[in-house]
Amino acid sequence: MNTYENKIITLKNKHFDLTVTNNTLSILSCDLSDETVHLLTNWRKMYSDFFTSKFNVSENRTKQWLEKNYIFKNDRILFLLILNGKKIGHIGIINYDKNNNSAEIDNVLRGNREDSTGIMETALLKILEIGFNDLHLAKFTLKVFNDNPKAISLYTKCGFTLVDSIPLTKILTPDGWNWSYSKKNNDFCEKYHDIMQITKEQFKNTRRIEKFDE
Repeated sequence: MNTYENKIITLKNKHFDLTVTNNTLSILSCDLSDETVHLLTNWRKMYSDFFTSKFNVSENRTKQWLEKNYIFKNDRILFLLILNGKKIGHIGIINYDKNNNSAEIDNVLRGNREDSTGIMETALLKILEIGFNDLHLAKFTLKVFNDNPKAISLYTKCGFTLVDSIPLTKILTPDGWNWSYSKKNNDFCEKYHDIMQITKEQFKNTRRIEKFDE
């Protein structure tokens, strides 16, 4: 087990509480409770168009996905976002790159949209702070569909900048489809993955946090 994995394991046992316009936002590692699996399954169904694949979603498949990709993986973490005791969404950190000392923000989703605005921006900024301070990363990247202006606006507000745009093609599957990287000319693709990034130095210069570990 390497140093980065040890840091992720430590994070999985931490709990972060923030105050957002008189609301309490808690950020902690995702669990495998029946409630969490049920919520994530429903969110996956409701917002399937924001994912790179569509398939027949079930609670059993959600639980297996959580176990395989987050719970039993020591190099990635999925944070649950809990507003005033109610689970409302999640944000993940995956794909650690040792050579560049970078990782990827993934699975940014607000499943419950009934309550206070600005929650996702606050949550993402906190998770970036955790990544740069606790994980000592030098850079974060992320992928977002180019036709998702609300998500792009969120990432831009948090300091991410566009560095590339990759054409995608839809591949049909027996129970849905996958968006895969395309070899077609960009002009003939209906969707793209915008690649965005933020460095530790860029985040530090926003001065959004009171303390920044060197």
